[in-house]
Formats: sequence, C-alpha cells, structure tokens
Amino acid sequence: MKILLFDPFNGIAGDMIIGALIAAGADSEAVRSAMSSVVAEPDFKSVVKHGITAVKVETNAERTHRNLDDVIEIVLRSSASKEVKDMAVRVFHRINAGETAVHGTVTHFHEVGADDAIADVIGACTAFLSINPDAVAVRPINLGCGYIHGEHGTMPVPGPATAEILKKSGLETFMDTDTETGELCTPTGAALISEFVAYRSGADSETAGETAAAMPCMPHGKIIASGYGAGTKDLPRSANVLRAMILESDSREENFVDILETNAERTHRNLDDVIEIVLRSSASKEVKDMAVRVFHRIN
Repeated sequence: MKILLFDPFNGIAGDMIIGALIAAGADSEAVRSAMSSVVAEPDFKSVVKHGITAVKVETNAERTHRNLDDVIEIVLRSSASKEVKDMAVRVFHRINAGETAVHGTVTHFHEVGADDAIADVIGACTAFLSINPDAVAVRPINLGCGYIHGEHGTMPVPGPATAEILKKSGLETFMDTDTETGELCTPTGAALISEFVAYRSGADSETAGETAAAMPCMPHGKIIASGYGAGTKDLPRSANVLRAMILESDSREENFVDILETNAERTHRNLDDVIEIVLRSSASKEVKDMAVRVFHRIN
C-alpha cells in the first residue's frame, strides 16, 4: 500500500505541492509538459531555505482576472490528460464554492484566475496522479498568522475563502505563533489538498477529509521517498517549505485500521459514524469487513 503523506508544517500552496511531489519522485517532465500548455517554460530549480533543499517552481505568466467559466475553458484547452483536467476542474469548483460562500456572488477570481495559478493547479494534479498513491494522509496544516492585504481590504489569517474551503475538508489546522509569517495556506493549496484527500478516500465532491487521516504523527510504513517544495516567503526563523513523503506499508489491513483508529479517537466519533466511514472508503471489501470487526471489538 503506497501512502502519500503531506506535512504542511510551514504552509501549503499550489507551487509548493508541485515542488514537493517532484522532489519525492513525481514525473517532472509530465508536469512540465502539462503546465507549458498554460504558461511558457515553467522552471523547476533547487533552492535552499534555512538549510533545507527544496524544489522551487517558477512561472512567467500574466496576472489576469477571470471568472470560473474562463478558468475552466483554459483547463480544458490544456494538453493535460482527461483525468488531470477533471481533477483540476473540481479544484476550481472548490475555490469558487469558498469564494461564493464568503462574497455571495463571484464575478471573477483574483490571484487564482491568473495563468500561473491555473498552471499550478494543472501541474499539481499531474504530479499527484503520476505518483498514484493508494491513500493520502495529511498532518495538521499551518495557516500562518497575522493579516492578509488584498482587494477586499485587510483580513486576518486564514483568508475567508481558505477558511471556507478547509471547513468542508475535515482536515486539521493550527495557527503559527509568529505574527510575521502572514498567510501560509492559500486557497489554491487548501483546495488541492482537499481534492487529493477526497479522490483517494472515496468522498463526494463536496466533502474532502472525512475519511482522511489528519494525524499528529506518521502512519505506519517504510519511507521510500521524501521531498520539499519551496514557497515564496523568506521567513526569518523557519523554512517556508512543504514536505511530501511516500510510505510503503507491508500490511494494508493493519495500516488502514490504525489510520481509522487514530482518526476516530481524535474526532470522538461514535461507532456508527466510524463504520460509515469504513464502508465509504476505497478499501477492498475484505479490508472493510476486517475494519468493521475491529471497531466492534473496540466498542
């Protein structure tokens, strides 16, 4: 069982996801090719932030405001695979739902409608699908601290759209203690990680993390790859990077049950809720039956 673990200990954004996944072994040429149909010559280079070597993704793109239909049209015109396009469209629907919940009517996207943001979503989805994990786990997401200064004025971290996206995800978050960090989790990063979890958990398009393992530690397994993706911030006391790790578990059943036990204990679900999560998961029928028996024993 291949588990993809995201560790957003110092933030998460679209470019950071691409960098971390490439560093962990994603197909960089497939990512570059997919992104190149939206932006010219995306660049992946190695940088060092506070002693940590990470992959930095850079694009030279226009800053253009677009509405959802325009963004989806660009996604569908890209050279990415159909599976990547479908996933990218779902990501932008998540962002749009977050913006609409906050602002009522969204006439156009701001930063997330720019060419580089569209390329980041396509690139991140391509990288994720090239790794093709059996499961996705996410450690608590560092949202940052302080304020965001944007077109809607000054807002506290997390931004309203980011908070709305994460509210539906079921993923755990925390606030940084350093007020100088600003925003560390972007709407694009929140929407991408929510989609990845939903894709592998079997959740529907409106929910993401209810069957995910959002855990303080790592799931059981052998680390077979790891990498860091660099963000745009140069923080005074820590590295603005995202870590991705790929773990191989020898026992699908043991690992699956352990993840669910961790999740159930943390969220204080009752037995019926836990069993529902088991049955909704993408595990085999044999694994589901075993997990149900385990939780009946615990109860």
